[in-house]
Amino acid sequence: MWFPLQWKEAMAKQSKKEALQPEPYSHTQSSSAGIFGGGRLAAMTTSAQHQLATGYSKEVEQAHRMEGELWTQLRHRQRGDEFCWRAEAIRDMRRLAAAFRLWRLQKELLSQEEARLLEARALLEKKKLRNIFWMWHSQSLEMKEIITMTTQIQRNLVS
Repeated sequence: MWFPLQWKEAMAKQSKKEALQPEPYSHTQSSSAGIFGGGRLAAMTTSAQHQLATGYSKEVEQAHRMEGELWTQLRHRQRGDEFCWRAEAIRDMRRLAAAFRLWRLQKELLSQEEARLLEARALLEKKKLRNIFWMWHSQSLEMKEIITMTTQIQRNLVS
């Protein structure tokens, strides 16, 4: 049985080993399209990408992964293959849950981007219609002045 002190020592040893290894390339460091290629995610702004990066912290992920690997190694030595299969299944489920959380976060951010885009389009359309209305209004006022002046000139010519 492992005691807390042994666990802390094992965690410290593992963290030293992890610190010596180079950090793997993650998809948050890649281009704006990410690992998903082009399409709708490529249109995300840098603020949305920043929110995504802060929403899914690499440090937390690495700590959980390291602790899970240590736990699996320690328990594998104690109980053998039976626990290893269960731990692997649990780890796979946790990975799937983490991937789902990331997907949900990306979907929420994309929805927010699309909502902002729709608001911007509506605002532009409103401004465009306002400009068209004011152009029509000024032209109709000019036409009204021209018509009154022409009728006045015609009256003066007739009289």
